[in-house]
Amino acid sequence: MKNERLYLTAVAIDMGIVQVIMPDGQIGLFAQRGIRKLTPDEATTAIERGLINPSAFGMRELPSNISISYQMHLN
Repeated sequence: MKNERLYLTAVAIDMGIVQVIMPDGQIGLFAQRGIRKLTPDEATTAIERGLINPSAFGMRELPSNISISYQMHLN
């Protein structure tokens, strides 16, 4: 059975972590897609430079059946 496509709103995308509003209204946290394709050296460098939060590597990557939209509100 194929996974149903979900269209969700991203609340924040920061340092490799995507926060989305799940269908039940809860906030879901995922690692950005492709984060595990980094070599260990690339991951270490990205963490040391403050580009990726180390906890992102312990999270499930954003599933391929989820499409996100991200709205930025400027004041």
